[in-house]
Amino acid sequence: KIDGILVGNEVILRNDIPIQNLSDRILDVKSKINSMGFNKTMPVSTSDIFSNNNITFINAVDAVWDNIHPYWYAVNITESASWVFNTYNESVVPLAENASKDSVISEVGWPTDGNAQGPSVPSVQNLQIFLDTFICSANLKGIKYYYFEAFDIPWKKAIGLVEGSWGLFYPDRTMKPIILPDCVV
Repeated sequence: KIDGILVGNEVILRNDIPIQNLSDRILDVKSKINSMGFNKTMPVSTSDIFSNNNITFINAVDAVWDNIHPYWYAVNITESASWVFNTYNESVVPLAENASKDSVISEVGWPTDGNAQGPSVPSVQNLQIFLDTFICSANLKGIKYYYFEAFDIPWKKAIGLVEGSWGLFYPDRTMKPIILPDCVV
């Protein structure tokens, strides 16, 4: 089942293309997809870090998707979940609502290996804290999110140890020594 099309991921962050070109590509994909005769409109969006939100591509997308990782902003693990919620509510939701668009946290998670970013320390213990403080609260608040990510990705470690260490599972598909929250309400 396809719920939508994502055009690029963090292409503004990496300076892959100018914002106007991204917007043009989004509009082109929307036009081509929606002219194919599907019996429903296929939503098209892009995903970048929340601080790169720009009205040009917000106007082009069908939903505002933002990556919000407290680790990269040197947030202490004990404050990480509330920081994500505050960042989402202050930086993403108002822009999406002003454009009459849905909003989604397209990536959120915690790494288990690599260098610390100030008080943000990658570890399995901190991953567990993040899961325990974020998952059930986000579900209860009705926040749409995609957890980043399922598996550690070894080839990303060439970019940096932390890059390949965001998974809930090791590369061999065994679960890290964590307990997934049981969000019974």
